[in-house]
Amino acid sequence: APAVAAPAAPAGAPSGAAVADIPFNASDAIAMLLAYSAKVRPDQIGESDTTDTLTNGVSSRRNQLLMDISSELGVASLDGRFGAAEATVKALSALVNKVAPNYKAFGPVLSDIVRDRVRGLFGAAGVKLGQITKRVTDTWQLGEGWASHVVAALVLETREGASSRG
Repeated sequence: APAVAAPAAPAGAPSGAAVADIPFNASDAIAMLLAYSAKVRPDQIGESDTTDTLTNGVSSRRNQLLMDISSELGVASLDGRFGAAEATVKALSALVNKVAPNYKAFGPVLSDIVRDRVRGLFGAAGVKLGQITKRVTDTWQLGEGWASHVVAALVLETREGASSRG
């Protein structure tokens, strides 16, 4: 007798298996901000890169990036006390997780970037950020951390123009 296939779950229906949430912490936010500001894909940022290498040594861009990082995390200047300008991305990631352990996506800098990009991508269709988040948390039944990572991927992977690193 032919095998009878199990009925397929409706599109978008959860599998029934609970998926653990993943955190979107300060270092994730900074990785997003660094990639966005430097116009590179996240995978093109190496652990040994610094804010200086990502801004091609342009001090005004580096200083703006450091101010944006501080503003995003809601902390005082990272550069004066912590030497963030010279720190590698790996060291900077550890630093921001230490100084902003309670970071919640998205802070003031990334909120503006996310809002503008979502509007650019989905404005004509009327899709808002809350609908994207709801799709991830309600339909896919994933946690808030997953939703933040999905939004970050949407913003970074749909950026216009070629990567500055090829």
